[in-house]
Amino acid sequence: MSADRISEESSLAAPAGSAPEARAEFWRRVEEPLQRVRKFLYDLNARLTYFPREVHASYRIEGFAELKSLLQGEYRLDFPPAGRKHPLSLHFVCRGEEGKAREVVSSRAAVTHHVEYLQRHGIPFTVSEKYHRSGAAGPNGEVHLAIHVAPVVPVSLTFDVDVERGGLRLHVWNLERLGRASYPLPPERVDADLLAEVEKAVLREPNRLNELTGFHVPEEVRGQLQRRLYVDARRKAIELAGDRARSRAKGGIAQLFRREDRGPEDS
Repeated sequence: MSADRISEESSLAAPAGSAPEARAEFWRRVEEPLQRVRKFLYDLNARLTYFPREVHASYRIEGFAELKSLLQGEYRLDFPPAGRKHPLSLHFVCRGEEGKAREVVSSRAAVTHHVEYLQRHGIPFTVSEKYHRSGAAGPNGEVHLAIHVAPVVPVSLTFDVDVERGGLRLHVWNLERLGRASYPLPPERVDADLLAEVEKAVLREPNRLNELTGFHVPEEVRGQLQRRLYVDARRKAIELAGDRARSRAKGGIAQLFRREDRGPEDS
C-alpha cells in the first residue's frame, strides 16, 4: 500500500473502536465505486464541454419572481490532488441574459432575510435605496431597499465517502431546485443505472434519481414549502378582510343614498 493511500485512510474519521482491518475493508468496498464515479464525471464533463447541448433551467426564488430559461454551461471538474481519491465534484452555472436582473422592493426589516437567502444559494445581487413617495414632490416617503437579483445560479454535484454508513454520499446544490440535498449511496448502488439518472438530472431530463437513492425532502425544502403556505394563507386572509371592508363601505353608501332619495317628508 502506498504512503499516500495510508495517509488518506488514516485521515478518515472511523467509528470508535474500529480496527485497521475495518478501515481497509471500507476502502476495499468504496474504491471501485469511486473510480466509476471519477470516470463518469470526467466523461460527462468532456461531452458537455466539447459537444455542448442547449440545456435550460428555471428556479423559483423565495420572495421574487421565477428566474426562467437560464442557459446552463461553464462546466468544470474539481478533483482532489494526486494521492487522494475524494471528493469528486462537477460544477456548472445557469445564466440568464445580461441586464435581465429581477427586482424586489423590501423594507429594511425584511431585507436581511432576503440577503441571507440569496447568499445561501450563491445568487449574485446588489442592494440600493429607493423611496416610496407619500404624494408630495421629492423623496420624502419611506425609504425601502431595492434588491436587484442577477439571473445567475451556481450548481454543483459532489461525490464523497460516507464512513459512518460505509459507502458514498452524493451532495447536490441548486440542481433541481434551490438548496442543498444529500443522498447516501451504498457501494453496490453506484452502478451504471444510477449514474445514468444523475446525467439525466444534470441535463434537466425526466429521471428516477430520487427513487434510486431513496431520497426524502430535505428540511430546507420542507421549510420553504411551509413558509410559502403561510405567506399564501396570510395574503388570502388580508384579501378577504379587504373585500369585507369594501363590502361594508359600499353598503353604507347605498344606505345613505336611499335615505337621500326618500327626502325629509318620508322620514
